[in-house]
Amino acid sequence: MAKKRRKRVPETKPEFDSYQRDSTTRLETGTPARGIELGLSTTELDAWKAFRDAWILLYPKYTDKTKRTTDITKDVNKHMKDFSAFAEPLLIRMSGSSVLTNTDRTILNLPERDKTPTAKGKIEDVPTVDITPLGGGQMKFRIRTAEDATRASMHEAADFIEVKYLIQGKEVTPPPTPDPGDGGLPTVDKATDYTISKKSLFVIELGTGYSGKILIAFVRYANASNPANSGPWTLPKVAVIL
Repeated sequence: MAKKRRKRVPETKPEFDSYQRDSTTRLETGTPARGIELGLSTTELDAWKAFRDAWILLYPKYTDKTKRTTDITKDVNKHMKDFSAFAEPLLIRMSGSSVLTNTDRTILNLPERDKTPTAKGKIEDVPTVDITPLGGGQMKFRIRTAEDATRASMHEAADFIEVKYLIQGKEVTPPPTPDPGDGGLPTVDKATDYTISKKSLFVIELGTGYSGKILIAFVRYANASNPANSGPWTLPKVAVIL
């Protein structure tokens, strides 16, 4: 499952207060200013400082309970939201600067990315698969984990989705409870066509010549670096090609 991206600008008011002041002091210090050295334009740096100056006037009205009103609370929350939207793209840009120092990283909350790959364990889950014929030989695959009941999703340990499939005529439409080992549906080793997708919602183009025939597909979550850690195949999934 996708992980929520960590925000660089703090979301609690006391931490935001410190960040707003300290980050601005860091970026405006020096000749040229540190923010310019890290890749900000003069206009962007001036806007960053303007946010700080407005905050210095606003925040004490919030922390003083005798002055705090609903409107002031709304203004504080709006300031934080607006500054975060303004600063996050600039922080991403500065994080790639070749002159970024450890002090910059600490003050701006730009920790160095961990480049050590995380080992992925064996995938035990069988994906849930929905196949929808779209017409013209197009078949839409919607793959999801057991935890995601309503949306397509990739297993957190998978690099891509593997699909093996074959196409047969209408006369082999499977019985309701097929037995692959005894005259029922084919097993995965009989599937001769193959494709992969890095997305959990995708379309396979089969062509108009297969209209009215049967698609029999097998799907699994796959590990690119170690195929032995790929997940088990689904039972055969059947759909009529339109």
